[in-house]
Parts: sequence; C-alpha cells; structure tokens
Amino acid sequence: MAASEPSGIAARIRSIIGSVRAALKARPKRGRLARLTAAPIPVVYQGTAYDYAPLQLVDYGSLAEFMRKMIYRQAGELVAAIQAAGGPLEHVEKTWDEAREAVRDPLSTDFIWHPDAVAESVYLALRHRTPTMTRELARQIVNDPDACQRVVEAMMEIRSADGTLKNS
Repeated sequence: MAASEPSGIAARIRSIIGSVRAALKARPKRGRLARLTAAPIPVVYQGTAYDYAPLQLVDYGSLAEFMRKMIYRQAGELVAAIQAAGGPLEHVEKTWDEAREAVRDPLSTDFIWHPDAVAESVYLALRHRTPTMTRELARQIVNDPDACQRVVEAMMEIRSADGTLKNS
C-alpha cells in the first residue's frame, strides 16, 4: 500500500530538500546560541511571520497517532474500492497486512511524506509560538511554494544536541 500524494506536494517537498541541503551547506551557519537553544526559525506566509519551533516528544507522539489513523483510514478506503470492484480477497488481506505493518512505526514510513502528515507536522511545530495556529492554516502554508520551501529549510536547520543538522 503506497502513500497517496495528492497534487504532488510530497514530490515537491522531496525536490526542495535536495536544493535546501546544498544551500544550507553553502551559507553561513546560524549562531551557536541559536543552534544550542533550538531557536525558532521564521516562516513567512502572506506577510505574517510564524515561528517554526522544533517538535517536542509529545508532538512526535501526536504525529504518530495522527498517521496511524490516516493509514487505517486510507487502507479502509482502498479495501472498500477493492471490494466494490469485486477484487480478490488476497488484495484485501494484503492491504490490511501492509497497514498493520506501517502503523507499527508510522514516522519511518513513506506516509510521512503524505500531504496530510506534512501539514500536521507543520501545524505541531508552528502552534508552539502561535496559539491561534490551525490545521487549515498549516495546510495553506504547506501548499504555498515559497512558505513550503522555508518550512523545509526550517526543518533541516533544527539541530541536534551535538550541533549537526538533523535530517541531513
């Protein structure tokens, strides 16, 4: 069962990651204090700056639970389509088997690139400094090419305790 990618958002994010990695290596590093304190990184959308803060442990738990529900929902939709088309029982069983496997560790599956999962992770990161942040606004930010690029840059600039870039 592959993660669906409506409107190519996942492909766009993967493409941005490659160019952002190169740009981050070429530009001056953020200050040591900003790296050590995991200072938020501004993301501008429609003239408003939102602070992208690192995800906290509780956020990873929330994102994993969101993804589990999303995976099971998509599997259910796929099973319904297979059954409506008179598809073989083996396909139904395989779909559920793959869904059960994916929900064991959803953050390490390709479903992490699903636009809904990306929007949820952006929502979780932005709500720390913006209590009025909504999931719909996060989805709009992800759908805006310039803001999405800055979000990916922010994700990649968040540094681990040893000062190295995460996700690089």
